Amino acid sequence: MKRRGILIILAITFCAAAFYSYRYLKIPVETQTANMIRKEDTISGEAYIARTEAVYTSSDNGILYSYVDEGARVGKNMLIATVYQGDQNGELIQELNNIDTKLEQLESIQQQKENFTTDSSSSQTIAENLKTDIINAALSNDVSKIPEYKMTINSMYNTGTDENAATMQELKSRKSTLEANLGNNKNDIYSTISGVYSENVDGLEEILTTENIMTFTTAEFDGLLQAGQNQKTGRDVVSGEQICKVVDNHVWYAVVKVSNADASLLKVDQTVDLRFDSLPGNDVSANVVYISDEEENNIVILKSERYLEGVYGIRSDNIQIILNSYTGFEVPVYAIRNVDGKQGVMIASGTSQIFCECDVVYNNTDNQTVVIYPSENAARELTIGDKIVLGEKTEVINNTGGSTVTESEDSQDTIGENTEDEAEQTNTSETGE
Repeated sequence: MKRRGILIILAITFCAAAFYSYRYLKIPVETQTANMIRKEDTISGEAYIARTEAVYTSSDNGILYSYVDEGARVGKNMLIATVYQGDQNGELIQELNNIDTKLEQLESIQQQKENFTTDSSSSQTIAENLKTDIINAALSNDVSKIPEYKMTINSMYNTGTDENAATMQELKSRKSTLEANLGNNKNDIYSTISGVYSENVDGLEEILTTENIMTFTTAEFDGLLQAGQNQKTGRDVVSGEQICKVVDNHVWYAVVKVSNADASLLKVDQTVDLRFDSLPGNDVSANVVYISDEEENNIVILKSERYLEGVYGIRSDNIQIILNSYTGFEVPVYAIRNVDGKQGVMIASGTSQIFCECDVVYNNTDNQTVVIYPSENAARELTIGDKIVLGEKTEVINNTGGSTVTESEDSQDTIGENTEDEAEQTNTSETGE
């Protein structure tokens, strides 16, 4: 009898072991690696850039010579260009340009020497920093700053002073000779505003003014392509031709044509971010200042007072208007758990699981996913690389409108709403972080 009882206990133990072994072998814990992403609600369209532009016209036939580089900043009342009148030797003007470039480099070296502090402790600090910079540049195979390093070394040890002075004197003498050969028949051009210099005059400067765009229509927008064909090419100029300009790059406007559906997502005084295709990674904030009222499409004007490197050279480009952005970890909705009234996810840690409290910042009911971010006072924060336990799917009712979604069987509450209102017409894009 005693033997029979022992057999029964062994049989029960064997069955239990077999059952749980089968369960864990047959249904392993499914996990997902936590990766940070960014989701955006965006409106895409074609944009024209409008800004304050002072355009300068040639009073004579001749050759344009610019004293400043394309894209260089200039001040008001600064000599920016000259038109040498009549038939001129283009090679002489090119040589004059090369001399000015060399003089600018040598003057920069001279200025650096004058500003250099001869204090021994300062010299040692600069030398150590320079040594570190050169080593890092060598390791990364970066040769872009070699001239800068050379100028610093020359400044520190005062090498080449007499040689540089002699070279500058020789260049100035040659410049005087060239200017004499070119003659005194020239028309100097001085800037009337501060801004960025450009020779790219496209014919839209008088149309895309800050006053005109505030009443723009889609018909006027469509006509810009044809109006912008009057672009100057080359340095040979004729009398009455617009030849260069100075652009205010601190206050500028984006004129965008969008559908009525997209326009309905915007309102005047709304703040958004802008991203240009030709300037990736350089988002800039702007305010909506005007929305036209038309049947099929609308014109939206966005104003930015932020300096954006390169925008002075853009007249038209594809643009994204970023309404909202959400950064966090994207997981299936059924990975969300509720533990002691707190919402979050479980992560696998060896043979155990740890609860990480998180906030739902974005809810996509179409593909049944959410974007979560660690709660401010979470005992254990979810981090990149964690293994998020997905759990098992079960059908529950979503409180956003009665639609059925899948959620973890361990969850007791429905998933939170988006932190911002979702709009069906808005494009949602995703980028990895």
